[in-house]
Amino acid sequence: MSHRMLVRIFVFLCLWVLSNGSYSHEGRPVFIEVLEKDNGRYSLRWKTPPVVETGSEPEIHLLAEHCKLESGRTSPALTGKKSYRCSKDNTTGDLQVKLEIVLDYPKGNPSLSTLVKFETVHGDIRSFFQVPGKERILLSAEVTALSLAKRYLTAGITHILSGYDHLLFVLCLMQIARTGRRLLIVVSAFTLAHSLTLLASTLAWTRIRIDVVETLIALSVVMLLAELLREKLTGQRSGLVWRYPTSVAAIFGLLHGFGFASALGEMGLPTDLKVPALAYFNIGVELGQILFIAATILLATLIQKIYRWFSRPRDGFNTQDQRALVTSTAVLELPVSLLYLTGLVAAYWFIRGLADIFLG
Repeated sequence: MSHRMLVRIFVFLCLWVLSNGSYSHEGRPVFIEVLEKDNGRYSLRWKTPPVVETGSEPEIHLLAEHCKLESGRTSPALTGKKSYRCSKDNTTGDLQVKLEIVLDYPKGNPSLSTLVKFETVHGDIRSFFQVPGKERILLSAEVTALSLAKRYLTAGITHILSGYDHLLFVLCLMQIARTGRRLLIVVSAFTLAHSLTLLASTLAWTRIRIDVVETLIALSVVMLLAELLREKLTGQRSGLVWRYPTSVAAIFGLLHGFGFASALGEMGLPTDLKVPALAYFNIGVELGQILFIAATILLATLIQKIYRWFSRPRDGFNTQDQRALVTSTAVLELPVSLLYLTGLVAAYWFIRGLADIFLG
């Protein structure tokens, strides 16, 4: 097996990942919002990702004792709204602990997670995140420390691992920083920067339109890919990205933090536990980022070891040839063909974002 064949396998795997989402966040979950009103009334809204095929949309219900549908769509659809009228429990006088969301997939769940935002009549917001396979979600009235940590850690990990724009940007940073101390510094700068804007945006200290943020994030990926291509084709490393990678990672990290804040805003934060929930979500994002970096380095190391094994010394072999077989970095350098293809994907994200901003 030649080095070119190993690279082709790597390219195929990367393109397969990218092909699962034509835009940056097509891996988003089914979003359900439940709003409690006065007199036992509840409003149920939902939005299903457009990746769900026609005829595979789930039928979504709100179930509770003595709870009846008053109005709304009864057939499955990507988006919809229902209104319910529920009688309170005569014993407890409270229905919240018995409210349950049920998703009925006609052809089985196509690996979609579910995010439920529940707002009580008093204005408290509670979020419930379920992984694929869970089709019944109990809206518990009590939020424990353990359940809070689990929900927001899981949400943070899932968001970063399904955000192809964020992952592609991190992969570009790894290509620029390569290994060792420099890689640690660059990734840390990116992490600290996006944590700062995640905090500021979530706590409403500053806000930016999400469509503008997503477009600028796509532009950041295009810029890094352009620098990587220029280095591959001309050998030049004179741009700001190569001279000041830490500063560039921090500046672009501020943009990515606003993107994370948008996802967290869709979930909602519990009124009395806003700061812990924000912290858990951010930790989840960092854990997901670490998992991606570790998996990338592991894959690169594995490919290099396979290449070394297939290129074992033959007659006339010398140590200089052996040293030339293995790259000096732990991050497998992406070939020009893959840089062009991923650049086209990122450019598509950017152009689509501009169209959404200016054309509505």
